[in-house]
Amino acid sequence: MIHRRQFLNALGLGATSLVLPSLATSARASGAPRRLLLFYSAQGTVPWRWSTNPEGKPDDAVWTSDMGGWSQTEFSDALQPLYPWRDRVSVVDGLSLLSAEADGDGFRHERAQAHSLTGAKAAWVGGFPYSGAPTLDQIVADVIARQDRYRSLELSVSHGLAYDGYGSVIYQGRNRPLPAIDKPAVLWDRLFGFDPSTADPVTLEQTSMLDAVAQRYAAVAGRLSAEDRRKLEIHRDLVRSLERRITGLATAECDGEPDRPASYGDYDTDLANHTGLIALAFACDLTRVISIQLGQLTTAQLGAPPGDVHAEIAHGIYDDRRAEDLMTEYTRVHARQLADIMAMLDAIPEAGGTVLDSTLIVWLSEMADSWHGFDRYPIVVAGGGGMVKLGQWIHYPRDAAFEGLQYDPHPRMGRPHQPFLTTIARAMGAQLNSMPIESVLGTDGQLIDCTGILPELLP
Repeated sequence: MIHRRQFLNALGLGATSLVLPSLATSARASGAPRRLLLFYSAQGTVPWRWSTNPEGKPDDAVWTSDMGGWSQTEFSDALQPLYPWRDRVSVVDGLSLLSAEADGDGFRHERAQAHSLTGAKAAWVGGFPYSGAPTLDQIVADVIARQDRYRSLELSVSHGLAYDGYGSVIYQGRNRPLPAIDKPAVLWDRLFGFDPSTADPVTLEQTSMLDAVAQRYAAVAGRLSAEDRRKLEIHRDLVRSLERRITGLATAECDGEPDRPASYGDYDTDLANHTGLIALAFACDLTRVISIQLGQLTTAQLGAPPGDVHAEIAHGIYDDRRAEDLMTEYTRVHARQLADIMAMLDAIPEAGGTVLDSTLIVWLSEMADSWHGFDRYPIVVAGGGGMVKLGQWIHYPRDAAFEGLQYDPHPRMGRPHQPFLTTIARAMGAQLNSMPIESVLGTDGQLIDCTGILPELLP
């Protein structure tokens, strides 16, 4: 069991924290809460092995197709493990990280990471791009998080995006990264390591912390400047939120508490342990927003001889058939992992359905392709019946007048990805019409609109 001080630190409310947690709650009419799982992988994909068009529809038009009638050979080559789940997923094909392409030079991985989940310009600090706004999961947490449980959980496998020397891709605000839990045992401690029977009795038996400090706050507030009073109010709200979360977590009930994971360092084992704990965290309503950042896969996982996937394989997809095949398998590995998560959530009954029915899973990658391209950005959404329209392939054309860095130079890129982020936020209950970047100046001198939603994705 963890001590009280460790528990407070685990909640993200140590002495140096000044972040106000969300007090918003939301539940579906069925009684099952809405949840978001953000599945974030590295290296993009091989675009022509990802895309498919079995009905021969025009590349220069927006179109949707029901995947239910497709044969397995007609389905995406790179996404083959998701074929049995095709009625529970939708694929968004053809968007781009256009705003990242327009936001400076160099730092391809880092610029893509800064834009992919925020739709905002990077916060350039010391010549290095960090995220300049909250990421999608944090926007959703503002709407659906319970005030008496964890606002969100940030996880990683094999150190997530650190394979390229970079840290967490999840941000609570401008230049405010949220560290990810890499060790499953640490996640277990966060979820199940607080035992109210052994906790500090002062925490459990005293009257409300707010009641205890209310008179002092009232006496002091009148003597403070407006700025100092605002700081004191932030502290008061932090205490309020902390009290509610301690009470909520101390009284949370969860059947089938697992054993604490003992091993750490093997990619597949760590992911399996994280996956099981994710399912329990959702089923026990300990949190409603989770992100998991997947680190660099190994050559062994791809069936290749020893070597460095990033340095020796990923960049060669356009002129090396072996690299193309291996990076296609790279996507398939993640597709299998996603299918495993879906199966686990779908095996847990809830409110006349399953936990998967109330969980929207969004699979994004840092880049569009492993050559460092930003065009034809791969996106999959899954689960979440009723929140988005599932079972369809959605194609968008290259019709944005912006010439980015491409292996085969092209005067146009796919439509900006910001409307996708806005669509997911809206589907989860956020009242947004756009992400921070509302337009980008095209190479033809005209503004490219980044506002609105993707109507093809909403029911």
